[in-house]
Amino acid sequence: MGNLVVVGVDGSTSSLAAVEVAAGEAQRRGAELRVVHAFSWPVRPMYAPLDPSPLNRVVHEAAQLARRMAPDVEVAEAVVTGNAVAVLEAESRVAGLVVVGARGTGGFIGMLLGSTAVSLAAHSQCPVMVVRGEPAGYGPIVLAVDGSSAGEKAIAFAFAEAALR
Repeated sequence: MGNLVVVGVDGSTSSLAAVEVAAGEAQRRGAELRVVHAFSWPVRPMYAPLDPSPLNRVVHEAAQLARRMAPDVEVAEAVVTGNAVAVLEAESRVAGLVVVGARGTGGFIGMLLGSTAVSLAAHSQCPVMVVRGEPAGYGPIVLAVDGSSAGEKAIAFAFAEAALR
């Protein structure tokens, strides 16, 4: 795991709450923050090139929020082509923590297909923090384990989180 916090953004209120939490987590850990937006190309052929401005704006505005929340944290921005879960799973290979909001812009169809947060939690190579609602800044660390070696890593992570707080 690297000294990097990655936050997935899509412009939703939930993802902006995740940015606030991720900025605080990066600051707490003395880590860098990487703000990432993943997008998939449309299925139909396009006759005009895709204008990346709206995508870049989503990421830039989220990064600016992170810089306001944690001015001492180095913040990088990235717009990456691909499915959100696949992109964030790839990011998790070099991150110490991935942060996402509980709900994105997918709406009802997103709920039918399964959420990014749930899928990412199953496939990530590092711990995943799912931000639900407004960040409180306090609360218990909750841990569930199953006796596996992965559970031992979860125990170590939970105690490290408690120590950070």
